[in-house]
Amino acid sequence: MSLKGKIFHVMLKYRHLLKGQLKPEIIDKNTSIEKLRCESDEMAAKLLKKIDRITYRQSEF
Repeated sequence: MSLKGKIFHVMLKYRHLLKGQLKPEIIDKNTSIEKLRCESDEMAAKLLKKIDRITYRQSEF
């Protein structure tokens, strides 16, 4: 795995610390999938640089 991939993995694993929470949220069948998707899209936008030749669109639910 590349360094960027390892950093992304650690940020996903410990995303609760980046939000200022000591304990991670528990994900179960009542968790909003739309909210999780939105949070992961925001984190990916911060980490990844966009390529000019590729068009991006927001995911819709």
